[in-house]
Amino acid sequence: SSLTVLSLVNAGISTIESNIFARFPNLRSVHLDYNTLSQLKRAYFSGWNKRHNSTAFLSFSYNRIANLDAGCFEEISYLAMLDLSHNLLSEVASGWFRGLAFLHTLILSHNQIEAISANALYFLYDLRVLNLSHNPLTCLSERTLSGLQLQTFIHLDYNILSQLKRAYFSGWNKRHNSTVYLSFSYNRIARLEAGCFDEISYLAMLDLSHNLLSEVASGWFRGLASLHTLILSHNQIETISSNALNSLYDLRVLNLSHNPLTCL
Repeated sequence: SSLTVLSLVNAGISTIESNIFARFPNLRSVHLDYNTLSQLKRAYFSGWNKRHNSTAFLSFSYNRIANLDAGCFEEISYLAMLDLSHNLLSEVASGWFRGLAFLHTLILSHNQIEAISANALYFLYDLRVLNLSHNPLTCLSERTLSGLQLQTFIHLDYNILSQLKRAYFSGWNKRHNSTVYLSFSYNRIARLEAGCFDEISYLAMLDLSHNLLSEVASGWFRGLASLHTLILSHNQIETISSNALNSLYDLRVLNLSHNPLTCL
């Protein structure tokens, strides 16, 4: 078959026949959004790698997916984009994304994710966009994000994180050597550990807007010599420590609007 794009959106699909995709040797893009799938099984994609050798894109948004088999996509070694947004996932488990060395975009927004296994993202060496926004995450496991590298955009907006700990980013600097963008807007963050981002030496943009910060403390942004954009708007900031921003040598945009600051 010469089929390269398969789109079965809003088709009432609740299950997929095993090995079905292996029948289409030229298939590159699969869109099964707005269906009623409740899980993704490894058998659905069995045989894919034997017949495919170029970039693949999969989209399963707006289903009812609550679980994935471990190694579910392992035979799609060239999978580049995976969209699992608007589903019923409650966790990101170890092994789900095993073998996806070429995945550059992973969209997990608008689920019910409360936990991410410590090594769930560890082998995603080419990941550049990770979207975990609109989930009820309250914390991150130690080293959750440390396996990522290259230029990475991480969206953790609209969760219920109450603090950011240095342990979340432990080990990062050993595996990263290019620009990183982090967004934590619309959480409940009230404090950051001193040196929280110490190991992300190439952090370029940090968005902490729409949180519950009452101060900008000394040591929070220590070592961020490459940071060019810092967004702290829509918090409850009343004070800024005198040396809190001293090490931000490359800072070009500082947004402190919508805070109850009375003096500097």
